Amino acid sequence: MPLSSIALGITRALWRRTLETASEFHFQSMAVEASTLSTRKVCRALGFDEVVALPYDEFLFEGRRPLSVLGSDPEFSRLAIYERQIMSNLYV
Repeated sequence: MPLSSIALGITRALWRRTLETASEFHFQSMAVEASTLSTRKVCRALGFDEVVALPYDEFLFEGRRPLSVLGSDPEFSRLAIYERQIMSNLYV
């Protein structure tokens, strides 16, 4: 089930605070594992770029596709890794 607009707002607020904290601690980048469509939308809205993705119905484990049942639901179609550079005022 996709996240409601209230849940998406809370999610975005939490992620913004996480980005602020990363900046305060002078992180250079942040990576996110996004397992749902809703999370991927939030990542893109916050400036993250997709680095790699694996559709669940293509995941093989011991010759079987245990997650293929998830592939039929658009919310759970693939696992994606996102990355974003973090701005900070630390100059090296």
